[in-house]
Amino acid sequence: MTTVFSVVTAVTAITGIFVSWWQIRNSNKQSLFDKRLQIFLFADSLANLLRATPAL
Repeated sequence: MTTVFSVVTAVTAITGIFVSWWQIRNSNKQSLFDKRLQIFLFADSLANLLRATPAL
């Protein structure tokens, strides 16, 4: 019976580590996307401003 509990504990620990890794990975992707979106919106607004400004 203790072998069964040991196996269940090990599987639970491995599952917990995998879930934590998965969440960190997705969080990093979201953070990177937010940064890229912010830079893109800034560049887009700058390009629009340059298009709207008459050339000298």
